[in-house]
Amino acid sequence: MRAPVSVVMAVRDVEHVLPLHFEALAEGLSEGLIRELILVDQGSQDRTREMAEAAGAIVVAGPVDRTQALQAGLALAEGEWVLIASDLSVLPEGWTGQLLRHMKRSPNRQGKLRARRFAPRGLQRFLPAKPWRLAPRRHMIDAEKARALTPG
Repeated sequence: MRAPVSVVMAVRDVEHVLPLHFEALAEGLSEGLIRELILVDQGSQDRTREMAEAAGAIVVAGPVDRTQALQAGLALAEGEWVLIASDLSVLPEGWTGQLLRHMKRSPNRQGKLRARRFAPRGLQRFLPAKPWRLAPRRHMIDAEKARALTPG
């Protein structure tokens, strides 16, 4: 059986936080949960695209509008579940437990995974973390549902 989760991120100029995302997502890879990482680049001027490609992500150019960018990424997703990332919130250690509990207890429902905010030291308390959204892929067929799940 192939891994059940496609991770979709709409990003722009996030080279500073990508290593933290890759480190956190490694937990899902080692657990056999992540099928693919789809990164929709919204016009980055830094090394975001190069770093994501080097890490093995599927990288596509996307529109500046976040909802449209997420919809483009969702159209490529092949997993049974889709995890929509908030680009500046990072999954904490142990996040796979949250994901597995949700998939088992609520197999037909959307959910949220707690995340921690990426921010310079001293500013974390002023910038709340946005959760990552989880949904069965079959729920993600139109832009309205993508808009409802948009973390940012």
